[in-house]
Amino acid sequence: MAETMPTHNNNAPERCDLLVSNGYVITMDADNSKHPDGAIAIRGRDIVAVGPEAEVTSKFKPLRTLDARGGAIHPGYIDLHYHISGHLPSKLLEDGVASSAGAGQWIASRYERFFNALGDEEEHASAMLAGLDMLRNGFTSFTEPGTVHSTDAVAEACNALGIRAWVGDPWLMDVGGEGHMTINRAPFDTRRCLNLLGGELKRNNDPYSLVRGHVAVYGSGTQTDELMEAAKACADENDVTFNSHQSMSEGDSQRDGRPAYLHWADKGVLDSKCLFVHSNVIRDPEIQPVLDSGLTIAWVPGNSFYYGQRRNSPNRIPELYHQGLNVGFGMDVNKTWVFGQNTLLAYNIAREEGHVLYPDDLLKIQTINGVRALKADTMIGSIEPGKRADIVIRSLSDPWNSPVHHVERDIALYSLTRNVDTVLVDGRIVIKNGRHTMIDEEVVFQEGQKAAETLLSAAN
Repeated sequence: MAETMPTHNNNAPERCDLLVSNGYVITMDADNSKHPDGAIAIRGRDIVAVGPEAEVTSKFKPLRTLDARGGAIHPGYIDLHYHISGHLPSKLLEDGVASSAGAGQWIASRYERFFNALGDEEEHASAMLAGLDMLRNGFTSFTEPGTVHSTDAVAEACNALGIRAWVGDPWLMDVGGEGHMTINRAPFDTRRCLNLLGGELKRNNDPYSLVRGHVAVYGSGTQTDELMEAAKACADENDVTFNSHQSMSEGDSQRDGRPAYLHWADKGVLDSKCLFVHSNVIRDPEIQPVLDSGLTIAWVPGNSFYYGQRRNSPNRIPELYHQGLNVGFGMDVNKTWVFGQNTLLAYNIAREEGHVLYPDDLLKIQTINGVRALKADTMIGSIEPGKRADIVIRSLSDPWNSPVHHVERDIALYSLTRNVDTVLVDGRIVIKNGRHTMIDEEVVFQEGQKAAETLLSAAN
Protein backbone atom coordinates (compact mmCIF):
# COMPACT_ATOMS: atom_id res chain seq x y z
CA MET A 1 0.00 0.00 0.00
CA ALA A 2 1.37 3.38 -0.96
CA GLU A 3 2.10 5.74 1.92
CA THR A 4 -0.15 8.80 2.02
CA MET A 5 1.31 12.09 3.23
CA PRO A 6 -0.89 14.12 5.60
CA THR A 7 -2.58 17.09 4.06
CA HIS A 8 -2.74 20.53 5.66
CA ASN A 9 -5.53 22.97 5.24
CA ASN A 10 -3.77 26.25 4.50
CA ASN A 11 -7.11 28.00 4.86
CA ALA A 12 -7.66 26.83 8.44
CA PRO A 13 -8.28 29.73 10.84
CA GLU A 14 -5.32 30.97 12.87
CA ARG A 15 -5.42 31.06 16.63
CA CYS A 16 -5.90 34.32 18.44
CA ASP A 17 -6.41 35.02 22.13
CA LEU A 18 -9.27 37.51 21.81
CA LEU A 19 -11.67 38.49 19.06
CA VAL A 20 -13.51 41.80 19.51
CA SER A 21 -16.56 41.68 17.25
CA ASN A 22 -19.73 43.55 16.33
CA GLY A 23 -18.33 47.06 16.53
CA TYR A 24 -17.95 50.28 14.56
CA VAL A 25 -14.15 50.29 14.32
CA ILE A 26 -12.41 53.64 13.90
CA THR A 27 -8.82 52.66 13.19
CA MET A 28 -7.08 56.09 13.01
CA ASP A 29 -4.65 54.54 10.53
CA ALA A 30 -3.05 56.59 7.73
CA ASP A 31 -6.15 56.14 5.55
CA ASN A 32 -8.55 56.84 8.44
CA SER A 33 -10.16 53.46 7.73
CA LYS A 34 -13.48 52.66 9.39
CA HIS A 35 -15.34 49.36 9.56
CA PRO A 36 -19.03 49.80 10.47
CA ASP A 37 -19.40 46.03 11.00
CA GLY A 38 -15.88 45.46 12.20
CA ALA A 39 -13.80 43.08 14.28
CA ILE A 40 -10.30 42.98 15.75
CA ALA A 41 -8.18 39.87 16.37
CA ILE A 42 -5.65 40.09 19.22
CA ARG A 43 -2.82 37.71 20.07
CA GLY A 44 -1.04 38.44 23.33
CA ARG A 45 -0.30 42.17 23.41
CA ASP A 46 -0.70 42.69 19.69
CA ILE A 47 -3.37 43.31 17.12
CA VAL A 48 -3.07 40.70 14.36
CA ALA A 49 -6.03 41.68 12.19
CA VAL A 50 -8.69 44.36 11.82
CA GLY A 51 -11.39 44.71 9.22
CA PRO A 52 -14.95 43.70 8.34
CA GLU A 53 -16.20 41.12 10.82
CA ALA A 54 -16.94 38.46 8.22
CA GLU A 55 -13.39 38.71 6.92
CA VAL A 56 -11.66 38.65 10.31
CA THR A 57 -13.78 35.86 11.79
CA SER A 58 -13.15 33.65 8.75
CA LYS A 59 -9.40 33.83 9.37
CA PHE A 60 -9.13 33.59 13.15
CA LYS A 61 -10.32 31.17 15.80
CA PRO A 62 -10.32 32.90 19.18
CA LEU A 63 -9.88 31.48 22.65
CA ARG A 64 -12.49 33.99 23.76
CA THR A 65 -14.66 36.68 22.20
CA LEU A 66 -15.80 40.11 23.25
CA ASP A 67 -19.04 41.42 21.75
CA ALA A 68 -18.96 45.22 21.34
CA ARG A 69 -22.76 45.15 20.94
CA GLY A 70 -22.65 47.56 18.02
CA GLY A 71 -20.65 50.15 19.94
CA ALA A 72 -17.83 52.33 18.67
CA ILE A 73 -14.26 51.02 18.97
CA HIS A 74 -11.26 53.35 18.75
CA PRO A 75 -7.63 53.53 19.90
CA GLY A 76 -6.97 54.51 23.50
CA TYR A 77 -6.71 58.23 24.12
CA ILE A 78 -3.33 59.80 24.91
CA ASP A 79 -2.98 62.58 27.48
CA LEU A 80 0.22 64.39 26.57
CA HIS A 81 0.47 66.48 29.73
CA TYR A 82 -0.79 65.51 33.15
CA HIS A 83 0.70 66.47 36.54
CA ILE A 84 -0.28 63.21 38.16
CA SER A 85 0.96 64.19 41.63
CA GLY A 86 -1.20 67.30 41.33
CA HIS A 87 -4.37 65.26 40.91
CA LEU A 88 -4.83 64.95 44.67
CA PRO A 89 -3.89 68.56 45.59
CA SER A 90 -6.16 69.95 42.88
CA LYS A 91 -9.17 68.71 44.85
CA LEU A 92 -7.99 70.59 47.93
CA LEU A 93 -7.46 74.05 46.44
CA GLU A 94 -9.46 77.14 47.17
CA ASP A 95 -10.48 78.83 43.95
CA GLY A 96 -9.77 82.39 42.91
CA VAL A 97 -9.24 84.71 39.97
CA ALA A 98 -6.09 83.98 37.98
CA SER A 99 -4.16 86.69 36.15
CA SER A 100 -3.59 86.16 32.43
CA ALA A 101 -0.17 87.79 32.74
CA GLY A 102 1.00 85.91 35.82
CA ALA A 103 -0.37 82.38 35.68
CA GLY A 104 2.82 81.11 37.28
CA GLN A 105 2.32 83.28 40.32
CA TRP A 106 -1.21 81.94 40.79
CA ILE A 107 0.05 78.36 40.46
CA ALA A 108 2.84 78.99 42.99
CA SER A 109 0.49 80.54 45.50
CA ARG A 110 -1.86 77.55 45.48
CA TYR A 111 0.17 74.46 44.60
CA GLU A 112 3.58 75.09 46.16
CA ARG A 113 2.67 74.11 49.71
CA PHE A 114 0.97 70.92 48.55
CA PHE A 115 3.81 69.77 46.32
CA ASN A 116 6.21 70.38 49.20
CA ALA A 117 4.04 68.29 51.53
CA LEU A 118 3.74 65.29 49.19
CA GLY A 119 5.34 62.06 50.37
CA ASP A 120 5.68 58.78 48.51
CA GLU A 121 2.37 57.45 49.86
CA GLU A 122 0.49 60.56 48.80
CA GLU A 123 2.02 60.47 45.32
CA HIS A 124 1.10 56.80 44.98
CA ALA A 125 -2.48 57.51 46.08
CA SER A 126 -2.69 60.48 43.69
CA ALA A 127 -1.42 58.34 40.80
CA MET A 128 -3.91 55.57 41.60
CA LEU A 129 -6.82 58.02 41.60
CA ALA A 130 -5.69 59.81 38.46
CA GLY A 131 -4.84 56.63 36.57
CA LEU A 132 -8.19 55.08 37.41
CA ASP A 133 -9.90 58.30 36.33
CA MET A 134 -8.07 58.21 33.01
CA LEU A 135 -8.76 54.56 32.27
CA ARG A 136 -12.46 54.87 33.04
CA ASN A 137 -12.55 57.74 30.54
CA GLY A 138 -10.76 55.82 27.80
CA PHE A 139 -7.23 57.19 28.29
CA THR A 140 -4.69 54.39 28.02
CA SER A 141 -1.49 56.51 28.11
CA PHE A 142 -0.27 59.75 29.66
CA THR A 143 2.87 61.86 29.90
CA GLU A 144 4.04 63.20 33.27
CA PRO A 145 6.18 66.32 32.70
CA GLY A 146 8.74 65.92 35.48
CA THR A 147 6.74 67.10 38.49
CA VAL A 148 6.81 63.92 40.58
CA HIS A 149 9.08 63.50 43.61
CA SER A 150 8.96 59.68 43.59
CA THR A 151 8.72 58.33 40.08
CA ASP A 152 8.93 54.80 41.49
CA ALA A 153 5.74 55.36 43.50
CA VAL A 154 3.98 56.55 40.35
CA ALA A 155 5.38 53.66 38.30
CA GLU A 156 4.11 51.19 40.89
CA ALA A 157 0.63 52.68 40.65
CA CYS A 158 0.66 52.63 36.85
CA ASN A 159 1.71 48.98 36.75
CA ALA A 160 -1.01 48.05 39.24
CA LEU A 161 -3.61 49.83 37.09
CA GLY A 162 -2.24 48.68 33.74
CA ILE A 163 -1.89 52.16 32.23
CA ARG A 164 0.99 53.42 30.07
CA ALA A 165 3.05 56.35 31.27
CA TRP A 166 6.04 58.42 30.23
CA VAL A 167 7.78 60.02 33.22
CA GLY A 168 10.52 62.64 33.45
CA ASP A 169 13.25 63.48 35.95
CA PRO A 170 11.86 65.30 38.99
CA TRP A 171 11.61 69.07 39.03
CA LEU A 172 14.44 70.17 36.74
CA MET A 173 14.45 73.92 37.45
CA ASP A 174 17.51 76.09 38.01
CA VAL A 175 16.09 79.63 37.95
CA GLY A 176 13.95 80.92 40.81
CA GLY A 177 12.06 84.15 41.16
CA GLU A 178 8.62 85.64 41.42
CA GLY A 179 5.95 83.38 39.99
CA HIS A 180 8.08 80.24 40.22
CA MET A 181 7.27 77.51 42.69
CA THR A 182 9.99 76.78 45.24
CA ILE A 183 10.22 73.02 45.71
CA ASN A 184 12.19 72.21 48.86
CA ARG A 185 13.41 68.84 47.58
CA ALA A 186 14.50 70.40 44.27
CA PRO A 187 16.58 73.54 44.90
CA PHE A 188 17.29 75.83 41.96
CA ASP A 189 20.73 74.53 41.04
CA THR A 190 22.06 73.83 37.58
CA ARG A 191 24.48 71.14 38.75
CA ARG A 192 21.72 69.23 40.54
CA CYS A 193 19.59 69.29 37.38
CA LEU A 194 22.43 68.19 35.12
CA ASN A 195 23.25 65.30 37.46
CA LEU A 196 19.63 64.07 37.34
CA LEU A 197 19.18 64.58 33.62
CA GLY A 198 18.17 61.39 31.81
CA GLY A 199 17.85 59.32 34.98
CA GLU A 200 14.39 58.01 34.04
CA LEU A 201 15.56 56.67 30.68
CA LYS A 202 16.59 53.40 32.34
CA ARG A 203 12.92 52.46 32.19
CA ASN A 204 13.24 52.15 28.41
CA ASN A 205 15.54 49.13 28.63
CA ASP A 206 12.51 46.83 28.78
CA PRO A 207 10.62 47.14 25.47
CA TYR A 208 7.46 45.82 27.13
CA SER A 209 7.46 48.16 30.11
CA LEU A 210 4.26 50.14 30.57
CA VAL A 211 6.22 52.94 32.25
CA ARG A 212 8.86 54.62 30.14
CA GLY A 213 11.13 57.64 30.48
CA HIS A 214 11.66 60.83 28.53
CA VAL A 215 13.57 64.09 29.13
CA ALA A 216 11.59 66.89 30.77
CA VAL A 217 12.63 70.34 31.94
CA TYR A 218 9.90 72.24 33.76
CA GLY A 219 10.39 75.40 31.69
CA SER A 220 8.19 78.51 31.85
CA GLY A 221 11.27 80.59 32.60
CA THR A 222 12.61 78.36 35.40
CA GLN A 223 15.52 77.10 33.28
CA THR A 224 18.84 78.50 32.12
CA ASP A 225 19.84 78.17 28.50
CA GLU A 226 22.56 75.80 29.71
CA LEU A 227 20.01 73.41 31.21
CA MET A 228 17.70 73.66 28.23
CA GLU A 229 20.46 72.89 25.75
CA ALA A 230 21.86 70.04 27.84
CA ALA A 231 18.41 68.47 28.18
CA LYS A 232 17.81 68.69 24.44
CA ALA A 233 21.21 67.09 23.79
CA CYS A 234 20.34 64.28 26.21
CA ALA A 235 17.04 63.68 24.42
CA ASP A 236 18.78 63.62 21.05
CA GLU A 237 21.48 61.24 22.23
CA ASN A 238 18.90 58.79 23.54
CA ASP A 239 16.33 59.36 20.76
CA VAL A 240 13.52 60.30 23.15
CA THR A 241 11.09 63.18 23.50
CA PHE A 242 12.15 66.48 25.04
CA ASN A 243 9.33 68.05 27.07
CA SER A 244 8.93 71.55 28.52
CA HIS A 245 6.29 74.13 29.48
CA GLN A 246 6.35 77.11 27.12
CA SER A 247 4.32 80.29 26.48
CA MET A 248 1.34 79.41 28.64
CA SER A 249 0.73 83.10 29.33
CA GLU A 250 2.18 86.52 28.69
CA GLY A 251 4.54 86.05 31.62
CA ASP A 252 6.56 83.23 30.02
CA SER A 253 6.15 84.04 26.32
CA GLN A 254 9.35 86.14 26.23
CA ARG A 255 12.96 85.09 26.59
CA ASP A 256 15.69 87.70 26.89
CA GLY A 257 13.29 90.37 25.69
CA ARG A 258 12.12 88.62 22.54
CA PRO A 259 9.49 86.02 21.62
CA ALA A 260 10.50 82.77 23.29
CA TYR A 261 10.16 80.51 20.25
CA LEU A 262 12.55 82.75 18.29
CA HIS A 263 15.06 82.44 21.12
CA TRP A 264 14.84 78.65 21.20
CA ALA A 265 15.06 78.44 17.42
CA ASP A 266 18.27 80.47 17.49
CA LYS A 267 19.62 78.15 20.19
CA GLY A 268 18.98 75.13 17.98
CA VAL A 269 16.56 73.61 20.47
CA LEU A 270 13.48 73.33 18.28
CA ASP A 271 12.89 70.18 16.23
CA SER A 272 10.57 67.20 15.90
CA LYS A 273 11.67 65.67 19.21
CA CYS A 274 10.25 68.64 21.13
CA LEU A 275 6.97 68.44 23.03
CA PHE A 276 6.19 71.97 24.19
CA VAL A 277 3.18 72.43 26.42
CA HIS A 278 0.43 75.09 26.44
CA SER A 279 1.71 77.72 23.93
CA ASN A 280 -1.38 79.89 24.36
CA VAL A 281 0.69 82.95 23.38
CA ILE A 282 2.32 82.63 19.97
CA ARG A 283 3.14 85.80 18.05
CA ASP A 284 3.30 86.24 14.28
CA PRO A 285 7.13 86.06 14.02
CA GLU A 286 7.06 82.71 15.85
CA ILE A 287 4.62 80.98 13.49
CA GLN A 288 7.07 79.91 10.79
CA PRO A 289 9.85 78.73 13.14
CA VAL A 290 7.30 76.62 15.02
CA LEU A 291 5.98 75.08 11.79
CA ASP A 292 9.46 74.54 10.35
CA SER A 293 10.65 72.76 13.48
CA GLY A 294 8.15 69.89 13.31
CA LEU A 295 7.65 70.05 17.09
CA THR A 296 4.47 68.99 18.89
CA ILE A 297 2.36 71.30 21.02
CA ALA A 298 0.44 69.70 23.87
CA TRP A 299 -2.60 71.92 23.95
CA VAL A 300 -4.54 72.37 27.21
CA PRO A 301 -7.66 74.18 25.98
CA GLY A 302 -9.07 74.69 29.47
CA ASN A 303 -6.07 76.73 30.58
CA SER A 304 -6.63 79.45 28.00
CA PHE A 305 -10.09 79.97 29.51
CA TYR A 306 -9.04 79.51 33.12
CA TYR A 307 -6.23 82.08 33.10
CA GLY A 308 -8.16 84.58 30.99
CA GLN A 309 -5.46 84.41 28.34
CA ARG A 310 -7.91 84.69 25.49
CA ARG A 311 -8.80 88.24 26.58
CA ASN A 312 -5.35 89.38 25.45
CA SER A 313 -4.37 87.30 22.45
CA PRO A 314 -5.91 84.85 19.99
CA ASN A 315 -5.20 81.16 20.35
CA ARG A 316 -3.12 80.21 17.32
CA ILE A 317 -3.12 76.44 17.82
CA PRO A 318 -6.15 75.62 15.61
CA GLU A 319 -4.60 77.72 12.83
CA LEU A 320 -1.25 75.96 13.26
CA TYR A 321 -2.90 72.54 13.27
CA HIS A 322 -4.47 73.24 9.89
CA GLN A 323 -1.04 74.33 8.62
CA GLY A 324 0.40 70.94 9.54
CA LEU A 325 1.58 71.32 13.14
CA ASN A 326 1.38 68.13 15.18
CA VAL A 327 -1.00 68.94 18.05
CA GLY A 328 -2.00 66.71 20.95
CA PHE A 329 -4.17 67.30 24.00
CA GLY A 330 -3.19 67.49 27.65
CA MET A 331 -5.32 67.90 30.76
CA ASP A 332 -2.63 69.57 32.91
CA VAL A 333 -4.52 68.87 36.14
CA ASN A 334 -8.19 68.93 37.10
CA LYS A 335 -9.11 72.55 37.70
CA THR A 336 -12.57 73.19 36.26
CA TRP A 337 -12.47 70.56 33.52
CA VAL A 338 -12.21 66.78 33.61
CA PHE A 339 -10.96 63.97 31.38
CA GLY A 340 -12.77 63.83 28.09
CA GLN A 341 -13.70 67.51 27.85
CA ASN A 342 -10.70 68.73 25.83
CA THR A 343 -12.40 67.94 22.54
CA LEU A 344 -15.40 70.13 23.36
CA LEU A 345 -13.29 73.00 24.69
CA ALA A 346 -10.93 72.90 21.69
CA TYR A 347 -13.82 72.73 19.23
CA ASN A 348 -15.38 75.89 20.63
CA ILE A 349 -12.08 77.80 20.83
CA ALA A 350 -11.37 76.92 17.20
CA ARG A 351 -14.79 78.11 16.06
CA GLU A 352 -14.38 81.39 17.90
CA GLU A 353 -11.01 81.90 16.20
CA GLY A 354 -12.57 81.27 12.77
CA HIS A 355 -11.45 77.67 12.32
CA VAL A 356 -13.17 74.31 12.52
CA LEU A 357 -11.83 71.17 14.16
CA TYR A 358 -13.98 68.39 12.77
CA PRO A 359 -14.70 65.25 14.80
CA ASP A 360 -12.06 63.27 12.91
CA ASP A 361 -9.55 66.04 13.68
CA LEU A 362 -10.38 65.88 17.38
CA LEU A 363 -9.99 62.10 17.45
CA LYS A 364 -6.69 62.33 15.57
CA ILE A 365 -5.35 64.92 18.01
CA GLN A 366 -6.25 62.68 20.94
CA THR A 367 -4.81 59.43 19.50
CA ILE A 368 -2.20 59.12 16.76
CA ASN A 369 -0.92 62.70 17.08
CA GLY A 370 -0.21 62.17 20.75
CA VAL A 371 1.96 59.12 20.23
CA ARG A 372 3.85 60.78 17.40
CA ALA A 373 5.10 63.25 19.99
CA LEU A 374 6.35 60.33 22.12
CA LYS A 375 7.97 58.53 19.16
CA ALA A 376 5.60 55.64 19.89
CA ASP A 377 3.43 55.76 16.78
CA THR A 378 4.76 52.43 15.55
CA MET A 379 3.53 50.85 18.80
CA ILE A 380 0.19 52.47 19.68
CA GLY A 381 -2.21 55.23 18.59
CA SER A 382 -4.12 53.37 15.89
CA ILE A 383 -5.80 50.01 15.44
CA GLU A 384 -3.54 48.21 12.98
CA PRO A 385 -1.89 44.78 12.76
CA GLY A 386 1.44 44.78 14.55
CA LYS A 387 0.49 47.44 17.07
CA ARG A 388 -0.29 46.88 20.74
CA ALA A 389 -3.93 46.38 21.57
CA ASP A 390 -4.76 49.63 23.40
CA ILE A 391 -8.45 49.84 22.56
CA VAL A 392 -11.61 51.53 23.84
CA ILE A 393 -15.13 50.19 23.33
CA ARG A 394 -18.09 52.55 23.71
CA SER A 395 -21.72 51.89 24.45
CA LEU A 396 -24.16 53.47 21.99
CA SER A 397 -27.28 52.77 24.04
CA ASP A 398 -27.36 55.95 26.11
CA PRO A 399 -29.63 59.01 25.88
CA TRP A 400 -26.79 61.38 25.02
CA ASN A 401 -25.92 59.49 21.82
CA SER A 402 -29.36 58.46 20.66
CA PRO A 403 -30.31 58.45 17.86
CA VAL A 404 -27.04 57.16 16.46
CA HIS A 405 -26.21 58.98 13.26
CA HIS A 406 -22.65 60.39 13.25
CA VAL A 407 -20.53 58.15 15.47
CA GLU A 408 -17.39 60.30 15.36
CA ARG A 409 -19.28 63.47 16.29
CA ASP A 410 -20.98 61.60 19.10
CA ILE A 411 -17.65 60.51 20.57
CA ALA A 412 -15.90 63.86 20.16
CA LEU A 413 -18.67 66.30 21.10
CA TYR A 414 -21.79 64.67 22.55
CA SER A 415 -21.12 61.71 24.78
CA LEU A 416 -17.47 62.76 25.29
CA THR A 417 -16.26 59.87 27.49
CA ARG A 418 -19.45 59.13 29.42
CA ASN A 419 -20.12 55.96 27.43
CA VAL A 420 -16.75 54.22 27.80
CA ASP A 421 -17.59 50.60 28.61
CA THR A 422 -14.45 48.50 28.03
CA VAL A 423 -10.76 49.42 27.83
CA LEU A 424 -7.83 47.22 26.81
CA VAL A 425 -4.18 48.09 27.39
CA ASP A 426 -1.49 45.82 25.97
CA GLY A 427 -4.18 43.30 25.04
CA ARG A 428 -5.46 43.05 28.62
CA ILE A 429 -8.98 44.09 29.62
CA VAL A 430 -8.49 46.65 32.40
CA ILE A 431 -11.98 48.24 32.35
CA LYS A 432 -15.14 46.18 31.84
CA ASN A 433 -18.67 47.54 32.20
CA GLY A 434 -17.10 50.79 33.34
CA ARG A 435 -15.22 49.27 36.29
CA HIS A 436 -11.59 48.25 36.77
CA THR A 437 -10.96 44.52 36.48
CA MET A 438 -7.72 44.19 38.49
CA ILE A 439 -8.09 46.39 41.56
CA ASP A 440 -10.66 47.13 44.22
CA GLU A 441 -11.81 50.63 43.31
CA GLU A 442 -13.25 51.28 46.77
CA VAL A 443 -9.82 50.72 48.29
CA VAL A 444 -8.38 53.30 45.88
CA PHE A 445 -11.00 55.83 46.93
CA GLN A 446 -10.46 55.15 50.64
CA GLU A 447 -6.69 55.45 50.37
CA GLY A 448 -7.07 58.61 48.31
CA GLN A 449 -9.29 60.18 50.97
CA LYS A 450 -6.82 59.26 53.69
CA ALA A 451 -3.91 60.67 51.67
CA ALA A 452 -5.83 63.90 51.06
CA GLU A 453 -6.43 64.38 54.77
CA THR A 454 -2.75 63.74 55.52
CA LEU A 455 -1.67 66.14 52.77
CA LEU A 456 -4.06 68.86 53.86
CA SER A 457 -2.80 68.63 57.44
CA ALA A 458 0.86 68.71 56.37
CA ALA A 459 0.36 71.63 53.98
CA ASN A 460 -1.31 73.90 56.55
